[in-house]
Amino acid sequence: MEGRHHQRGLSLVELMIALALSSFLILGITQVYLDNQRTYLFQQGQLQNQENRRFVSLFLQQELGKVGYRRNPLAQDMEAAFSGASGGIVKGCSFAPGQAVQYLGRSALCIRYQPRDRSDRDCLGNRAPNLAELAEPYVSTQVAVVEKIYLGSAGDLRCASAQGDEALVDGLVDLVFQVAVASVAQPRELARYVSGAPEEGQPVVGVGYKVLLRSSGRNLRDAVGKATAVADWKLLSGAEASAVSGDAGQLYQVSQGTVMLRNLMP
Repeated sequence: MEGRHHQRGLSLVELMIALALSSFLILGITQVYLDNQRTYLFQQGQLQNQENRRFVSLFLQQELGKVGYRRNPLAQDMEAAFSGASGGIVKGCSFAPGQAVQYLGRSALCIRYQPRDRSDRDCLGNRAPNLAELAEPYVSTQVAVVEKIYLGSAGDLRCASAQGDEALVDGLVDLVFQVAVASVAQPRELARYVSGAPEEGQPVVGVGYKVLLRSSGRNLRDAVGKATAVADWKLLSGAEASAVSGDAGQLYQVSQGTVMLRNLMP
């Protein structure tokens, strides 16, 4: 019949070409999505390490800056302000008379200081004891705050005081403290760093720290990244490679610093 309009569907070849083009398009979009997701997770891991590094540095500067503080240094020398039994009970901390910094090990130390006033807080946010003598400035006191700062077994920076023991930040792989000491002849001048407890009579004028941080995100880099981090950390801290365990492709960051103890003066 003339004038009849014939209608036809897609041929098999046309259908296969359409499916192939669609597959390439879907694969391209998927790859772009995966790349963007990987980049986002990488940036989040870097940001996590940077935030943890900033917190650790600020915390140590704040707490170590209090070491040896005396409310009335003209009336109280170090032995009078810090007797061997002052400061309450914190497990592992045992000071000699006049000692304000105790080196417990490569990843732990104890400090003590007198509270500035009744509003002063320890590392856990607890207020100083409500004593009347703290209401007046520059009044001598026997009240001392003791804190233990150390690396926890779960890879967290912890602080213990007479009122508790809490984790402050996680993401730490290793932490190393070094004590800066002065000579007996020049008690205000840094002479050297010691990786251990200072000798008896050596004035402590500062605390150095080195910390290795690791992100919580996994599979963010190849194995070369860990080898580089381990090598850098071993060179910086003298730690063995076994200090970096449990690797699963996380990101690493190394931080270090020194806090001079401005309150430890004759």
